[in-house]
Amino acid sequence: MQNKLTAALMIGLLAFTAACNQNSGSGKKIKLKSGIEYQLVTDAGARKAKHGDYVTVHVTQRNHKDSVVGSSYQRENKPIVVRIDTAMFKNKVQEVFNFMGAGDSLLIWEESDSIFKGGPYDQRPPFIPKGTKIAYGIKVVKVESPTEMWDNYKKDHKLTNTVKTASGLEYQITQQGTGPLAASGDSVLVGYQGKFFDDKEFDASKPGAPYGLLVDRGRVIKGWDEFLMTVPEGTKATLMIPYDLAYGAQGYPGGIPPFTPLVFEMDLVKVFPKGAGAAPKGAEPKAAVEDHKGHKH
Repeated sequence: MQNKLTAALMIGLLAFTAACNQNSGSGKKIKLKSGIEYQLVTDAGARKAKHGDYVTVHVTQRNHKDSVVGSSYQRENKPIVVRIDTAMFKNKVQEVFNFMGAGDSLLIWEESDSIFKGGPYDQRPPFIPKGTKIAYGIKVVKVESPTEMWDNYKKDHKLTNTVKTASGLEYQITQQGTGPLAASGDSVLVGYQGKFFDDKEFDASKPGAPYGLLVDRGRVIKGWDEFLMTVPEGTKATLMIPYDLAYGAQGYPGGIPPFTPLVFEMDLVKVFPKGAGAAPKGAEPKAAVEDHKGHKH
């Protein structure tokens, strides 16, 4: 787990920013106990990130030959959102995020050998040879507490009439259903689109082919089970699911980073009561565990 964020940032996402290169002498280089070095290039004076905050950053990276090997600016100009968690500071790069505020820019240097040591990321690309350092340039777009992140998303998407449950699940109904409520063990058909808080889609049901699953049987993430037993058949809604009701502190390898809250556009198409002899057409219960993208929703 401790190398996942660093490796994910490295492979295909990172490179120095031109602005950081132009101002690289404006701050003192500091070396942390972990061995990572950083230099604050621009201090905008905003509050610094703390445990639990979500930091939105553009990150770029160069190898030992000063060649760009990846950039978030090249990823549809989409910045990266990272949750600050002090328990993950062995991750090294994330440790420096704790010194960042909105508008700040930093340079970071890390030994490449520490990134590719063991685990699933030990396949070193040829453009990052052993014994060399990786150089990161980071520009902080914003720093938000979980509450600020939630509130800003609602404001930006005009979600003005949400319902928040005791668990932290929040949703806004866009079409009120009039059918039956699903109970534990019932089968349902749902259409869905899953997105991150930056609106990037990570999964969706096929148009005209809603997804069949059993409710409250551990087949889906907790946020889904709760919602599907809360609203009647025919309901459409926007769900905002906190990370602990989604994929938790572990995330989902290859798709969902740790501590990531998620947004779903949901359509509860049909409820099939348990024991009624009906089943979602074209879907068996196991499809809820192993769907076409391998995600557990």
